[in-house]
Amino acid sequence: MIDNKSVWLDDSVLLIGRSDETDPARPAATDLLSEVRADKPVIFLEHSPADLAQIKGLPIDLHLSGHTHGGQIFPLTTLLKWFTPLVYGAKQLEGTQFLVTSGYGIGAVPFRLGTRSEIWLITLTGQAYS
Repeated sequence: MIDNKSVWLDDSVLLIGRSDETDPARPAATDLLSEVRADKPVIFLEHSPADLAQIKGLPIDLHLSGHTHGGQIFPLTTLLKWFTPLVYGAKQLEGTQFLVTSGYGIGAVPFRLGTRSEIWLITLTGQAYS
């Protein structure tokens, strides 16, 4: 588990994980960026996409999260879009690519209506860094 720390993958990609927003000891995203190098990509992992506004200006290339279950049950599939910056899918903000999956599990209600279960396969490809 990469929780409130960072790990270099083959000295090529910095992978940073941060605890859930319900953790009172959760550090600010900026506190986890001490190992960032301008010539290497940074992937930031979080349970929830709640802090997109704070993350979008930071030197993070890819932000991955879930938690929303895509709304899980209609009409939440629509209502959550009013309160959550990104309930499902992809969005590019100020140089950071955000991906939010609806995941494959369920919450307190044991079914889904209006969204689907999924597992994403993400392929990272080379990019020029200077």
